[in-house]
Amino acid sequence: MNTIENILPKQLTFNAYTVILIETLVLEHLEQPGIVLKNIKICMRENSLLIVTVPGGPLSAYKKNLGHLRHYTKNSLRNILELSGLRVISTLAAGFPFFNLYEFLIMLRGERLIGDVDSAKEAGYCGMPLSVRFSSAVLRCLMSFNLDYTPWGWQIIAIARKDERDAQC
Repeated sequence: MNTIENILPKQLTFNAYTVILIETLVLEHLEQPGIVLKNIKICMRENSLLIVTVPGGPLSAYKKNLGHLRHYTKNSLRNILELSGLRVISTLAAGFPFFNLYEFLIMLRGERLIGDVDSAKEAGYCGMPLSVRFSSAVLRCLMSFNLDYTPWGWQIIAIARKDERDAQC
């Protein structure tokens, strides 16, 4: 299972970096994510790391309904980080096979899942229908068996740092 310690390249340790910033599941909601990344970079200390996680894989109707504007690949996340002036240390894809299965089930349910959630809210129940909650609980248990590093994972992770040549804010 992925933890911060597991995703850091072997030559990096917590002791070598003063601050670790974690930005998770935000960029896919932003029209101009590069602006946010440039602002984060301005305030990063010289020895800090930025760990970014974003969704990968196909963009489903349900995820669009949640406000996702895009999903990423390892290359597209690397590109936006580099265009924002950050030096990318590593990118990886995680979540295979069970996170991918969860996302695939969401895609299969499609617009009906949006209707299910809306109907549940109208009926006074805040949350998902019982069948969705059950299948989510089963998949949540299976998540610990995901493979850490594969080319097929739909959870994209990048580790970046401020270039040493940049002045500290």
